[in-house]
Amino acid sequence: MPGAILSQFSIETALLKVRAAEDAWNSRDPDRVALAYTQDSLWRNRTAFIRGRDQIRSFLAEKWRKEHDYRLAKELWGFRQNRIAVRFQYEWRDDTGQWFRSYGNELWEFDDTGLMRRREASINDLAITERERRFFWPPGSPRPEGAPGVEAPNESPHLVEGIPSAVAGVASSRPKPAACSPSPNIRLIAGFFESIRNGDVPGATGILATDVDWLESGLAPLGGRYRGRESVVRDVLIPFVGQFTEFSATPERFIDAGDEVIACGVYRGTLKSSGRRAEARFMNLFKVRHGVVTCVEQLADTAHFVAAPNR
Repeated sequence: MPGAILSQFSIETALLKVRAAEDAWNSRDPDRVALAYTQDSLWRNRTAFIRGRDQIRSFLAEKWRKEHDYRLAKELWGFRQNRIAVRFQYEWRDDTGQWFRSYGNELWEFDDTGLMRRREASINDLAITERERRFFWPPGSPRPEGAPGVEAPNESPHLVEGIPSAVAGVASSRPKPAACSPSPNIRLIAGFFESIRNGDVPGATGILATDVDWLESGLAPLGGRYRGRESVVRDVLIPFVGQFTEFSATPERFIDAGDEVIACGVYRGTLKSSGRRAEARFMNLFKVRHGVVTCVEQLADTAHFVAAPNR
């Protein structure tokens, strides 16, 4: 069922959150990006101070009017509780055709629903030649598997000349951090949860095969098997979420089993019928073939939802 990559991060969910942000920014769609932030989110971007989704949308629209052929890579630096630190680099050209690589660091803070309520970004721009570019995937699309990511400082051709040899030796001999990136299938399922949380139903259901097989556990009338994307949206997702206010699902763990991904977490919500809070643990099995979800089996302790009105 729907949900988001929420706060109180693990290494896995922090990595997924960073990649979800990278994919959204690479779309260069201000409306899509703004949905990941609270309505009153506070930003410092370089020396610009921004508040709320409307200002975020305006800022991003102006940014991408000036920064052509924008391509971005982000990297998790660290996390603690509801905060994440990120390194990022992006390449772009101005109206004259001059290319730049922008180097930045971000600090993120999230609310209890997984929306970012605070973002601080410090960024420096370096003019580069076209031959020095590193990012070449189609603009407006996610960074592909195998494409270059964030460049380490000791890999840059722009190292200051005259650096002491002892320091240079330490930098060049220091082992690179081990690559730790979620698999494409885990990113696909994490994107499903994130899209639903952001209200992007077409984006979420777009990963489902048109003839998807969906098995819903629990009590009638929703328990049973549903076939086809339209039936899942009409007969499962909309009715289920419609029972609640402030509904969320927290995927706490993803298990990668090749063509199958298991998402484990907690449903939480307030029942409209009684105003009572309820929660139940879930385990969803997603079967993936060629980049689309062909089967979903949703298991949850729905008795907790049924019992909630009588507590």
